[in-house]
Amino acid sequence: MTISDAEEAVYGALESLWTQTPIAWRNIDPRNYSDPSQPLLPDGEVDYVSVSVDIFSATTLTVPGNCIRYAGQVALGICVPERTGTRTAKTYLAQLCSLLENQRLRTEAGTVTVSPLSNQGSYVAENGWYVLEASFPLHFERYLTPQTIDVGS
Repeated sequence: MTISDAEEAVYGALESLWTQTPIAWRNIDPRNYSDPSQPLLPDGEVDYVSVSVDIFSATTLTVPGNCIRYAGQVALGICVPERTGTRTAKTYLAQLCSLLENQRLRTEAGTVTVSPLSNQGSYVAENGWYVLEASFPLHFERYLTPQTIDVGS
């Protein structure tokens, strides 16, 4: 499984399981496609969840086989308009925990294992959104075909 495969597994799972709000993948304009006249979500009034998959480290393992284990996180930004209260964002977080914690996202390319919530924090963005951030550790393996490289003469 490659990093792109792992991202696709997480994004695919959330797209199929999460129906409470639109999802905005980081680095992509988060538009509310259910209403084409809506502005970008950060400039509008619709709650949304931003998602990214961040990889922090990789380790070569010999058990269960020759592979590289990648470790990182699913980082969520649960966004609700400022001054609408934090209860809605916390309710969304509880529902996302139910969907993601201790899950194995299996695809043809491999399996991504998502661990329980590890960190959360909040802030108010300059554009008027209350953002509840949450991260869920994950890991996956990329299996290797051992090769020998002859160096020198």
